[in-house]
Amino acid sequence: MADVKPFRAERYDEAKAGPLERLVAPPYDVISPEQREEYLARSPYNVVHLTLPDDEPQAVRNLAAWRDEGVLARDAEPGVWLLSQDYTGPDGVSRTRSGVLASLRAQPYEDGVVLPHERTHSGPKEGRLRLLRATKTQLEPIFLLYEVTRSTSPSGSRTCRAAVTSSGASTTSRTSRAPSSSSPTATTATRRRSRMPAKAGRRGSWSCSCRRGRRV
Repeated sequence: MADVKPFRAERYDEAKAGPLERLVAPPYDVISPEQREEYLARSPYNVVHLTLPDDEPQAVRNLAAWRDEGVLARDAEPGVWLLSQDYTGPDGVSRTRSGVLASLRAQPYEDGVVLPHERTHSGPKEGRLRLLRATKTQLEPIFLLYEVTRSTSPSGSRTCRAAVTSSGASTTSRTSRAPSSSSPTATTATRRRSRMPAKAGRRGSWSCSCRRGRRV
């Protein structure tokens, strides 16, 4: 079973960083060199300054400076964030995808808990690992799909088991924070499986809109 736990999120303080629309960006691997320059120019605090820096030490300096300036705020208590994302798929149909942001323990693929979704190249993986080790921070969420099987025990209680499939990173659109006391099994359930494949985003054939969230 997946080991899912709440975590202390680190977020932009828009009062100091500016509007969120100027700060967010797509996953690093779908941004062209021209788009990178555009995002860098949008704001000195755009996330691309961290996810696609000139080098890893630059990302470390930026991250430290943003924390010192109060541009980034960290939650005092661990929590699970509810996520709702509006997007238009390659078929032109508008949908809303719901899920959660939580901490998931990394496990070997052979354990059958987190399943691979595609073959990946060693170069990008090595680059992301260098950035992770330098910043000691997960700068982009990993996008996962959950397939939940519910069962009822003889006592009448219901349990959930989930097979987790790893996919491409996803830009958060609308979030609200759930209390840290949320059951880990509750975090393994999503309301609906999207028909939008991860590779569709890499072709630039889909779009999503950002909406503000609230804490619950």
